[in-house]
Amino acid sequence: MPRTSKPSSSDRPRWHWIITITWGVRDVETVTATGTVAPLPGKTRQEMFDFLYDRTVRQANAQEAFVLFFSLEPDALRHGAEQRL
Repeated sequence: MPRTSKPSSSDRPRWHWIITITWGVRDVETVTATGTVAPLPGKTRQEMFDFLYDRTVRQANAQEAFVLFFSLEPDALRHGAEQRL
């Protein structure tokens, strides 16, 4: 039986993400995080949001937070866009 392997992250499309969260009542704090991610095939936008939200909240040492902004878009620019930069 042939072995199947997961595509390496370098073989998968990369997605650029930005998330801004806020938390606190008296001392309100806000953090914006950004990066790129190469999700495994079959992952949903909701699964990626949950992963990135949990990661950002954990890194900010917040118990929970409200999301002010979230974006997840393909990281690659459309063909030709690089030439206009």
